Parts: sequence; C-alpha cells; structure tokens
Amino acid sequence: MSAHEFKSENKTISGREFQFWHFNVSHGSLLVRSPKSSAFKSNVDLIFAGVEFVSLPRYLNEITMDWASFEELELIGNQLASQLEPSSKAYVIQDQFARHLIVAVGFKLETNERDFIDTGFG
Repeated sequence: MSAHEFKSENKTISGREFQFWHFNVSHGSLLVRSPKSSAFKSNVDLIFAGVEFVSLPRYLNEITMDWASFEELELIGNQLASQLEPSSKAYVIQDQFARHLIVAVGFKLETNERDFIDTGFG
C-alpha cells in the first residue's frame, strides 16, 4: 500500500478511470476509486476525511487534482447553510468536462490491491 498527500497544485493522474465509489455520511468519509483491472494491478484511491461538501459525477476520466479558486470558494459558501470548519480545505477534481468541488479536512491518494468491495473504511 502506498499513500501520498496532495501538497501542490495540478497533480494529474492519467490513463485511469475513476468512480464516486463510497460515501459514509456519519463519518464524512469519501472514496473516489480507479479500480484495479486486467490493465492495472492496483486500485488508485482518493480518500477524503471530514467531508463537508461534495459535487461529483459518478464517473470521471483522466483527472487533475487542484485547489479551489476564490470564486469556487464563494460558490461553496453560498450553497452551505453553515460556516466551514476552519481546518477544511477546498479540493478540485478536474476531468475533461468540469471542475468538481470537495471540501474536506483531509485527503490522501493511495494505491492498494484491495478487493472490489473493500473500501478500507472498516
């Protein structure tokens, strides 16, 4: 298993298809996964913790991770009824069609060989 934190702008993950895989409402945990297949021996997981806002389609092609712009932060603020946690960060998953927003306390990118139904959330 390999895990990496997203620290810089524009981390592109090419050649993989991702899916909105799992969301645990009570824990605010989100998993976006590119599952292993005959072409890829491991999953690529985007794991978010303390999720306060998510706007994602079910399927995403080649993606780039980025930080939200000031305008996107304003948009999120207008859509929420409450203030964001001070420790939250606004992430963007950009695919070929749009920039998709996620506000969460934490994020990590992980490669693993978990089974199809194993989210790693316990």
